[in-house]
Amino acid sequence: MASLRTKAAGVVLQDEGCVAVVHRGLYKDWSLPKGQIEEGESVAHCALREAEEETGLSLRLLGFLGSTFYPTRFGEKSVFYFSAEKIPRLLASRVQKGLGTKRWKDSETEEIRIVGKEEA
Repeated sequence: MASLRTKAAGVVLQDEGCVAVVHRGLYKDWSLPKGQIEEGESVAHCALREAEEETGLSLRLLGFLGSTFYPTRFGEKSVFYFSAEKIPRLLASRVQKGLGTKRWKDSETEEIRIVGKEEA
């Protein structure tokens, strides 16, 4: 029987309803920031932690948006989505402004883009 792998996602809402998405080099795709729930961690805390780690932004969760479930080769995955807002602060020096993007390196994120909801 397939095991259940649970993940959480932070939906980063920017000005005028734009959304932050991250490019994942391992999967060669664009995704909402998300990641594995650590032992003893709440779904909401995981969503906030992962979104902050992957975007370099300071965020505040606004509320639960919904969840989805889908099969993977490792078993069923459940993803829980939250809305969030940016808390104003200076970005870390590792963030470099590009043409409509913010680029930096972490182990999972190759690039961050702020896009309209219809593009996300």
